[in-house]
Amino acid sequence: MILNRKEVLGALQLVYPGISRKEDTDQSDCFAFRDGMVFTYNGGLSIKTNSGLPKEMIGAIKAQVFLDYFCKMKIEELDVEDKGDIFLVKGKGEWVKFVKESKFQLPVKDVETPTLWKKLPEDFLDGLRMVQECAGSNEAEFATVCVHIHPNWLEAFDNFQMCRYTLKTGFENPTIIKRDFLKHILGFNVDQFSETDRWIHFRKKPDPKNSDQPELIVSCIKAVGDYPDITEFAEGGDGWAPMKMPEGLGEKVASASISSASNVDYNHVKVVLDGEKKKVYVIGLGASSEYKGWKSIVYSGKQISFMISPKLLSGIVAKYEKCQITDGRLKVIGDNFVYCTCLSKVVEKDLDEEVKPKKKKKKLVKEGV
Repeated sequence: MILNRKEVLGALQLVYPGISRKEDTDQSDCFAFRDGMVFTYNGGLSIKTNSGLPKEMIGAIKAQVFLDYFCKMKIEELDVEDKGDIFLVKGKGEWVKFVKESKFQLPVKDVETPTLWKKLPEDFLDGLRMVQECAGSNEAEFATVCVHIHPNWLEAFDNFQMCRYTLKTGFENPTIIKRDFLKHILGFNVDQFSETDRWIHFRKKPDPKNSDQPELIVSCIKAVGDYPDITEFAEGGDGWAPMKMPEGLGEKVASASISSASNVDYNHVKVVLDGEKKKVYVIGLGASSEYKGWKSIVYSGKQISFMISPKLLSGIVAKYEKCQITDGRLKVIGDNFVYCTCLSKVVEKDLDEEVKPKKKKKKLVKEGV
């Protein structure tokens, strides 16, 4: 059977985020094929779409090697053949045999089938894009690695910072989902969702006029438990002093993010406010580089600092001109958005604007030697 390589490759890339290299469940490190669909499932995230492969193909293939070959091959039309335990792909002057697990063992039956689809609010993905940056990575404090979808807002926190985006989500009940699962819908431009007992499902509404548009469904498992009430951090308070953000701060954030990006687990940048010099510093520290940029600012308070995701900070400075500060917290408030973070003491070296060369140590020479 002759297939279009780009069509199959596109499908594989769409579902790849659902792959687990830890083999959390049977075939969770595989692309699984059945009924013309390709599935991935890692226990908490399931993605499926049209595969572009024959409907008769049933089974699973190790995902990474399969994807690598479809990326490597340059022939746009490939001849494919399912031989039971072998899947043969032939191009001009080459062929690849893939070992295929003939049985479809991926436990996608654990993922409930959505029936009633609802429209996502237009700004749902914008809100999610901002709040999910405040979720942490410490699994021991499980709520902090999740996003809370409330009927009236989206929110996340990591014990040091929080972010809430107010909107009518369309969800009937408060729902908690791990950020590592939910974040993947941001790249799919989904516009519908469905709630079932244990799962939340997202999809791009099929276009009846465009038969080439693949069906894509992303399913995220709900977390068990209640989400802490962080409303007191989102609300106003006494003693807040307003401060205007300087123009061009976003450029410094973008530069700092280049260094911080090499820190896979914690790629935040550091922001330092210096009331004496009336400057704000943005610092990016990575494994092989360090960046520091500064701007003048109208601020005369104490020297304070905080850590923040560069993506979130870039979004904040692009949309909001002012923030508020107390002795212990910094807050940004918009019509439907609030961000609040705890402030820390400043390390003096964070305030240096010059990189001073290290002095060479002089060798001591004893007399008579």
